[in-house]
Amino acid sequence: MRPPARGQVWRVQLAAKTRAVVIVESDDALTALTDKRLQAGEFLGTVDELTMDRISAALGVTLDLT
Repeated sequence: MRPPARGQVWRVQLAAKTRAVVIVESDDALTALTDKRLQAGEFLGTVDELTMDRISAALGVTLDLT
């Protein structure tokens, strides 16, 4: 399995549905990630830098981190 890293997109099983998810944490924060759903998931690719910047900005507004 490829180690999870910021910006990667994975297909994982969440409850009764399969979803595509984007890793948004920094690579350093992922060293202890042992989520079985991710380990059993399928790596789909990596988003580009501009898309990751937009995701980060949207999360900052949503979580009131600005």
